[in-house]
Amino acid sequence: MTGPKKRVALKPHSGRVREWTEAGMADGWIADALGTSASSVQAFRSRNGIHRLPPPRGRGERRGPETVFEGALDHGEREGWGLRLDPSVSEDPIWRDHWAGVRSLVVKVSGDSIVLEAVQDSRGG
Repeated sequence: MTGPKKRVALKPHSGRVREWTEAGMADGWIADALGTSASSVQAFRSRNGIHRLPPPRGRGERRGPETVFEGALDHGEREGWGLRLDPSVSEDPIWRDHWAGVRSLVVKVSGDSIVLEAVQDSRGG
């Protein structure tokens, strides 16, 4: 765990806070991304009328074990394209057993989803 979070001016980040909130990111995740506290993010959202959207209705249940974590796409404005995941993913047993050592991915993009698949090396691992 890190120490106490510093106070960060959130007004310059209002567009990102709105985007991440509408994408379903938790206040704690947003706070971690911006280097502040979850209570600061919650208060900022409340003062600025930034509300959570209801979860999308769906395509049915997935099969097999699944754990849900939040993430955000980095669209390359600062450090190149990327995917940020909630740091608590590292504590998940499925992550530890199947994803922690993965370095290469196949990314499949469709109109309403992005699927990540681990690239299997020639040794079958």
